[in-house]
Amino acid sequence: MTYLALVVGGVVGGVLRYAVDAWMPVHTFPLSTLCVNLLGAFALGLLYGLAQTRALRDWLRVGLGVGVIGSFTTFSTMMLDLAQWASGHVGWAALYTFVSMAGGPLLAFLAERAVLVLMRRPADVEELSA
Repeated sequence: MTYLALVVGGVVGGVLRYAVDAWMPVHTFPLSTLCVNLLGAFALGLLYGLAQTRALRDWLRVGLGVGVIGSFTTFSTMMLDLAQWASGHVGWAALYTFVSMAGGPLLAFLAERAVLVLMRRPADVEELSA
């Protein structure tokens, strides 16, 4: 079941990634890659939070995390974007890198915490803030 979820998730994530690129084509700034990676970080944070609450079966966690989110997000495309236009657009490249490297972990953290706060009993939430 895990491998099937991984394959199906990979197909779904790949199709979604392609759809975002088609909907939001790159002109000068690679906004689609930035959006995909930030959205993926947020989604992975949600998934990680759900996994901690034991709300997901392992096969579903793998299918969604490695399959859908893994094939949806793209670190390699971000690196290629930077390599292609960093020399001519240093300021934009620096902004792109900063937003990606600071925004991704921040969104993942916030999503995980939101799930843990929303899915736990009040006594458990007090433990989180301590």
